[in-house]
Amino acid sequence: ALRHLEAVLTLRPQRAERFERLADLLRQSGRGDEVIPALRRYAAADTTNLPLQAVLGAELARLPATRPAADEHFSRVGTLSN
Repeated sequence: ALRHLEAVLTLRPQRAERFERLADLLRQSGRGDEVIPALRRYAAADTTNLPLQAVLGAELARLPATRPAADEHFSRVGTLSN
């Protein structure tokens, strides 16, 4: 399922659910430490994809260690939505 989803994500979908599913699948497969790096790769390739940027920010906010990065991320994303 993960391999098929990653193929879909290369098409740059504009729905947050696809990226949320990626995070869920990575966690379910014991690869939770790969969630943020994977989302960062997709976000770097598609900087104007607001749903993707929101999912990345939410994932950053999940962990106390990355909450400051989440604040910075949401500040940058806020400028995209204007």
